[in-house]
Amino acid sequence: MRVRNFKILLPLIKIRRLALSNWYNHAGWKTQKKYVLFESDDWGSIRNSSPEAHQALIDIGDGTDQDPFTRYDALASDDDLELLFDVLTAFRDCQGNHPIITANCAVANPDFDKIRESNFEKYYFEPFTETLKRHKSHENSFNLWQSGMDAGIFYPQLHCREHLNINQWLSDLRDGNKGLRFAFDHHMISGRSAITKNNKFAYMDAFNYCGSQSDHVLEEIAADAVALFKEIFGYESRSYIASCYVWSDSLERILAQHKIEFIQGGNYQLLPTDKGYGHFQKKTNRIGDRNRYDQLYLIRNCHFEPSMGKGSHEVDLCLAQINNSFRWGRPATICTHRLNYVGFINKLNRDRNLPLLDELLSQILKRWPGVEFITSTELGDIIRRGEVR
Repeated sequence: MRVRNFKILLPLIKIRRLALSNWYNHAGWKTQKKYVLFESDDWGSIRNSSPEAHQALIDIGDGTDQDPFTRYDALASDDDLELLFDVLTAFRDCQGNHPIITANCAVANPDFDKIRESNFEKYYFEPFTETLKRHKSHENSFNLWQSGMDAGIFYPQLHCREHLNINQWLSDLRDGNKGLRFAFDHHMISGRSAITKNNKFAYMDAFNYCGSQSDHVLEEIAADAVALFKEIFGYESRSYIASCYVWSDSLERILAQHKIEFIQGGNYQLLPTDKGYGHFQKKTNRIGDRNRYDQLYLIRNCHFEPSMGKGSHEVDLCLAQINNSFRWGRPATICTHRLNYVGFINKLNRDRNLPLLDELLSQILKRWPGVEFITSTELGDIIRRGEVR
């Protein structure tokens, strides 16, 4: 019965997505070429620290298995990366380029032991490359990152320092939130129970700070993030994507000072307000728009999220969005989070989704043989050159 009902609902879901696509694509920068981009968030960020920690939260009734992110997401293991890269290197566009993932990276994670030693009064972080060393299944992961970069299929850009709103998290830890403390003891930021009406992102909204009095916090985090990114990767990030699409004008100004030229995002951003944590205003952005700091907005208009969406139907739904983007003369910028490709917690998640990515890429090249796979910064450069408006 569930399958039958879903088959009835699928056309309605497709209609709704295409209606939204029309809205997203009706204004902004245009091009005659068919560009395809894969923007993927959360690389480097810890979510589930281990299968054992994940199960421990389930055992206490946290509901960790009821949300896609807390159910599947984790640092990508050696196997995860090798299998993902095998899919990407099997395809080439009309220019001979492989599909390339703009891998938006959290360059650090909490240092749980030092934070506990401070009795939750002080915050400490470690580079994500250190976090990777804690598991044998990840011991070659960063070497694989570098191999992917050399092969032109994996292109890190800046997501955040850590995927975490530090002030709110530490405050709730000091208050003795039992579920939060249990997750912390298992080297996890939170479990599913942290998601509430005023904490819908479970502390993941790293840049959710409001008012000039918070600028010093943003300035410190941004400076650390930019410097650590360059130290790890050997080059400066030219773009960034704010965690959970939450950021303020202050952050744009600060990042502009650190040579960030392009702002990845959805059709709207969530502006923090003085009403308190969890309260936002929406601001609409269009592809090619410039802010007062001459930064360009790059807008996602397609989604491939089989772990969050409708499984195998995500291929068809994403292809429809790509077609809509090209019909309006827009690049197809596909939002596809890391959790779709990791099997460290649940191998079935990865093994179910990689064939779908293979099918998506096959269909893209079959339907639009002239497509070009590019990165977010390449798109930003193309827009700045004024190719077509």
